[in-house]
Amino acid sequence: MLKKKDLQFVPVHHLVLWKRANGEHGRTSNVSREYSFSVSKPTDPSLHTAFPSFFFHRLSFTFMETAIRIEGASRSSKFQDGLALYSRLEPCLYPSLNPALVLGHDISHHCPSLMYGELSGETLVKALGLIDELEALPREGEGSLIDIGSGIGKQIFTAACVYAWKRCIGVEIYEKRAKLAEQALQRWKSKQSSIPMLRTRVVDFACDDIVEIEMEGFQVILLVSAAFTDTLMRSIAKVLDSQAVGTLAICITKALPGPKWEVVHKSEREEPWGRAWLIIQKKILA
Repeated sequence: MLKKKDLQFVPVHHLVLWKRANGEHGRTSNVSREYSFSVSKPTDPSLHTAFPSFFFHRLSFTFMETAIRIEGASRSSKFQDGLALYSRLEPCLYPSLNPALVLGHDISHHCPSLMYGELSGETLVKALGLIDELEALPREGEGSLIDIGSGIGKQIFTAACVYAWKRCIGVEIYEKRAKLAEQALQRWKSKQSSIPMLRTRVVDFACDDIVEIEMEGFQVILLVSAAFTDTLMRSIAKVLDSQAVGTLAICITKALPGPKWEVVHKSEREEPWGRAWLIIQKKILA
């Protein structure tokens, strides 16, 4: 029988596999941050023929892959209560909507970048869980999030429910959608005593062109950019030059162009309007 003493445990790439802290029962944590262990070949040469090298490499890979999967599930699950909170809040914020007004049939055929597509709450929670896994999520009450092309504001309210941001700001150029977002905000403010509270201190919306406003002090940027033109994406990337190194961008299907933004995650998701890519980028150059 293969015994524990026959195995060598060697550090590889600093992966914390399990942690017990703050009274928790334990969870995987801190991918690529502190310690890791990988199973290598037995020290007893007589066991080498019984256990070929690929077995140990595969065992190590599977072990680490499982840990990372558990980590992702753990990180995303902590936002689920906030997602349930938003589900209860949404009917109060948007009691009735005119689909034609939301979709912007009067302008979207003239300007494809103004086509409307909501991001599912599950995808936003997934993205925040991945950012948390990278240990890049700001401390509660200190970080700011901006949604560029915020539409009627649903993503902003979702973000404000699932995490305690210092502020969540939505910017929308199409006046009719921006007005619906502002109306939803006023409904929340007028009914705070009878509807669920947001976890975020400040929620606000602006009707403006993103290339015309100052962009500073945001740690997370949301871009539901599937319909954005390449020209618009280049303009947005230029506006974001002022953001600090380490800023995270959550993009849908189209990533921010240029060498300053590194893709740290890409996966396919199912959205209400079809399949899309969830892309997370990190600003690596000033």
